[in-house]
Amino acid sequence: MYKINKAAKELIEIKPTTFKKIEALERQDIQQWIKSTPNIFGEELLFIAEEYNNWDTTEERLDLLALDKEGRLVIIENKRDDSGTNVTWQALKYAAYCSTITPNQIIDIYMNFKHLNQDEAKDEILTFLSLNNNFDDNNSLENLELNKNNTQRIILTSNSFRKEVTSAVYWLINNQINIKCFELTPYLSENDLLLSVEQILPPKDIEDFIVKNAEKQKEEDTSNIRGKLYRNFWEIFVSECRKSDNIYAHRNTTKGDYLQVTLIQTDVKINCEARQKACRVVITLQSADERINKARFDQLYTHRDEIQNKLQYSLNWERKEGQQQSRITKETTSYDITNKQHWNDIHKFFIKTTKEFIKVFTPYIKNLD
Repeated sequence: MYKINKAAKELIEIKPTTFKKIEALERQDIQQWIKSTPNIFGEELLFIAEEYNNWDTTEERLDLLALDKEGRLVIIENKRDDSGTNVTWQALKYAAYCSTITPNQIIDIYMNFKHLNQDEAKDEILTFLSLNNNFDDNNSLENLELNKNNTQRIILTSNSFRKEVTSAVYWLINNQINIKCFELTPYLSENDLLLSVEQILPPKDIEDFIVKNAEKQKEEDTSNIRGKLYRNFWEIFVSECRKSDNIYAHRNTTKGDYLQVTLIQTDVKINCEARQKACRVVITLQSADERINKARFDQLYTHRDEIQNKLQYSLNWERKEGQQQSRITKETTSYDITNKQHWNDIHKFFIKTTKEFIKVFTPYIKNLD
């Protein structure tokens, strides 16, 4: 890292130091810095607990517990200058403990953490999840897509990670465990303390590749039946699209859970995604340059109200901070892809929504920079 001396037209090197040398403590300092910066890991998190230990059979404490924008619990374990050798196992235990936490318990955990009443805690969580306008008191919190199934995530932080840890993390990533390592490096510049936060695992520039490769490997081992189901589903879908001259009419089928076609520009795509818990039509902005995607998303977002008025329904606008792609989504949770009785309704939803998207979004996409 360098400090710029603009007048002298020179760079002054700022050398890294250690947390021990600057007398920064793990819990009293590093943990508090992270807690006060919800987007420190390149995404917006809602911290719901600190030093959490409300388990049935142990008094172990996890450092920080958060929610991400998808309603998944994020377990954050911090080490100071050395990760040690057991941090991975420690975090996995906490993730297992957290897997049984219910939506109602999450409300109570956050209520106690922020010293709110239950209604205030619920409202803040729903607002964070952008669900405050779509959820009323008559709906059970248990129906929320909150900490569902095995969706728990893990974030590990340290100034340096031992090989035992990075090897274990690589293996976990390849087996579809959502875990990341962030290297925290302090710098001392005269009287200023600086902090660098760098994602080292999975490497940021190939994160999507690693995740997709792990998913592909698992699919090759277990997806014969699932692949046949999807192949059949998409064959019927494409056949229906040909009857209505839909954009997917000439798309090749797949054994995967989505179909994608280009929409006007080569790096603007429209997806039909058929999942067990939700079906979506998605516009993805996926230029190789993350800055272009965010700029285009922001351009479209300025017309959000106008677009939604034309469509006559709300969309989920996902800028996805710290990620390459951005997405604009119409989702329904009414159908289950594994239930063949739902297929006709899913196909109708895809065909109707893609036609509406193309009609409304095309003029705006043509004007993108």
